[in-house]
Amino acid sequence: MAVALQRDKSRDLVLSPAVLEAMPLPVVVVDRAGALIACNQSFLNLCSFDRSDCPPGTGVGELAQRHAGIEPLRLMAAALANAGAAAAHGDRARLSVGRTDLADGTIVLTVANAHAAADARGRSKAAFLASMSHELRTPLNAVIGFADIIKEQLFGPIGSDKYIEYADEIRASGHGLLSIINNIIDLSRIDAGQFRLREEEADLGELAQGTVRRLADAAAAAKVTIELERPPGFPLVSVDPRAVQQALGNILSNAVKFTPPGGSVTVSLARVARGVELAVTDTGVGIPAEHLARLGEAFLQADDVLIRSHQGAGLGLALSKSLVSLLDGRLEIASTAGKGTRVAIILPASRVVEAA
Repeated sequence: MAVALQRDKSRDLVLSPAVLEAMPLPVVVVDRAGALIACNQSFLNLCSFDRSDCPPGTGVGELAQRHAGIEPLRLMAAALANAGAAAAHGDRARLSVGRTDLADGTIVLTVANAHAAADARGRSKAAFLASMSHELRTPLNAVIGFADIIKEQLFGPIGSDKYIEYADEIRASGHGLLSIINNIIDLSRIDAGQFRLREEEADLGELAQGTVRRLADAAAAAKVTIELERPPGFPLVSVDPRAVQQALGNILSNAVKFTPPGGSVTVSLARVARGVELAVTDTGVGIPAEHLARLGEAFLQADDVLIRSHQGAGLGLALSKSLVSLLDGRLEIASTAGKGTRVAIILPASRVVEAA
């Protein structure tokens, strides 16, 4: 067998012992007849074999019959019989076997834990979403910028107020779509483990006040009152201010969105036994009890009626939950249909910076 990976005229791909051992998954190489050519230590460990248990030339089908209780062998035999990449169900972790036929006639069988494979697919999906969202955001920023130019008539009057009105609608819709795309990017980065916190000592009251101020216009347009209850002498916390404001902003935006005109939203800070609490309480439509358990899942919205009457992709609360989790905290949600909702960000005592 060759010393390293190489290509030559007689073989499409030669797998050396060193390369086989470097592979993290259990791997077996067989010939056209299913006779063993080589395997790595990961495969031996998986089957609790010694090298002497499966010498070169032994048929994989023969091994599977001899050791009927070893699931990977059964799956390999099934893959060689063109049964495809099977999955085992039972007491063992779910397994799958991948088959790769090389040009020289040899066959490479790879055993994977199905959960690990799903995790790998999840990471690939997250990376794709992050890339796709970035590609969407670039032209969308241009659309918003051109809408601003038209609305402000920077190159002279347009001739009709209707065009200005339409440009304003384009701009507003663009900002709404951009917000969704930014949420997708952040969720993808978190899922892919690429979101980096920038922690510093921060005043939660100041962060809450800034978030309330940012959403004041939206609340006024919805005829919803926002109040901030900020107790004196509240301790500083060690957090990423942007992550806190983004999480609180999504929660507060939802509260305003689902509170009828004339209702109110209260943002409050409090010391609790487990640390500190930043809560948003509204007098809105509330959430049916059957939906509470799944609240915070990406793309989930609590009710078809809400989907029809409000814009949004159901990403805000999922992103808030992920951001708070990165800060070692948790979200607590309590709601009664028709009476309102309370969403609390709980940060642990380890995040509290006590005065010297």
